[in-house]
Amino acid sequence: MSTTSNDIPSLTLRVLENIQGELVGLRGDVQVLSDRFQGLNDRFDHFLGFVGRDVQDLKVRVAALEQHNLPRQP
Repeated sequence: MSTTSNDIPSLTLRVLENIQGELVGLRGDVQVLSDRFQGLNDRFDHFLGFVGRDVQDLKVRVAALEQHNLPRQP
């Protein structure tokens, strides 16, 4: 399967969404650790907020790019 330049924004978004999912999954592990290290969760939540906003911003940008791109070639 070949990748065209039209596929790059969508592929990038999927990778970033997967990374975000992994980070959210780590949230449970951080909860356990935070019992030992006070305040760790607050910093991690702050970081996840940035990641969430960045992924949402990328979704909007990818949608805009896809509306302006030529139809994808099979």
